[in-house]
Amino acid sequence: MKTPDLLKEVPGFLFATSVKGERNYSANGLRQSLDPLDALAVTVDTKYDLASLTKIVGTTAALIHLVDLGELKVADLASKYLVGWQRSDKAEITISELLTHQSGLAEWYPLYFQKNQAENVVEQIANIPLKYQRNSGRRYSDLGFIALGEIIKTISGKNLADAFSELVFNPLGMKNTSFGPIDGEVAATSKGDWYEKNMIATNTPYQVDLEIADFSSWRDYYLIGEVNDGNAYHRLNGVSGHAGLFSTAEDLMVYAESILANNWNAHSFLKVLGDPMQGLGFRNWRLSSQNGEEIFWGHTGFTGIAMGISLAHQSAALLLTNRLHVAKAPVPTEELWQPYLQSFCAQIVIE
Repeated sequence: MKTPDLLKEVPGFLFATSVKGERNYSANGLRQSLDPLDALAVTVDTKYDLASLTKIVGTTAALIHLVDLGELKVADLASKYLVGWQRSDKAEITISELLTHQSGLAEWYPLYFQKNQAENVVEQIANIPLKYQRNSGRRYSDLGFIALGEIIKTISGKNLADAFSELVFNPLGMKNTSFGPIDGEVAATSKGDWYEKNMIATNTPYQVDLEIADFSSWRDYYLIGEVNDGNAYHRLNGVSGHAGLFSTAEDLMVYAESILANNWNAHSFLKVLGDPMQGLGFRNWRLSSQNGEEIFWGHTGFTGIAMGISLAHQSAALLLTNRLHVAKAPVPTEELWQPYLQSFCAQIVIE
């Protein structure tokens, strides 16, 4: 496949594909380029900060397995497991609504702007008023997946890292997927928290009405093996249901193939509910091909990560980049991903 032009704007990237069980990998450029003397190449063993790909690789996969085990139903009220929500405006939110981003929760809020860091994050979210009416539209919410992570902890009786390992990574043989901090061969991301600082300073894209000077622990160094997401790092010790996992291309292909194989009845989560681009945890892309519309299920990650899975063609594509590891404004993940996915789609349709 031809490399999309915009990928020339990132220091390094890795393509990975699985077509009916046959995998291919292509590593390109630099995983770390702070200084010419310290430049390090991307290889197939490079670990990446998955950012929001955590939502499907960890949280959604764990929930699929728990449903298969009969431990919960997606129709259950979240407050059945989150006691702190039982007397709040979130008492009637279902697990399905959290998975489909129809809960009414705010899209994002810097939970680390909290004097009492010992307060349970469930209680903190309970005290943030719903921003929207439930089931009034898809509003992608990190807060919803933080809550889903807490539900997994409640049901499993384990911390989230152990729950993910027991429910997902160990059964699938994903030996290189975990929460950070990560040593060894890992792709660098941004210089500190500059992006979230700018979000707060400009109230863009979400109005939070906070002052960046009121938080004293901003990072200003390049992040290597340390989760980029602020809520994951500053509020949740790097372990969360919405972000925090690191992984390799090989492990992610193992995961994608497990979804294709319908492990734990995973296909029951790949269905549109309320919004044409959203399933239970997974989003989708609808592409035109010579055979008509092709649907890929998966997710993206803010750090420059994306995965798409085609049930019809028993195939999966993965793009791993370090798009944030630049001194200028980074190229949006979707602009890096969609030309690559379209090219992959054309290839597998012909085959």
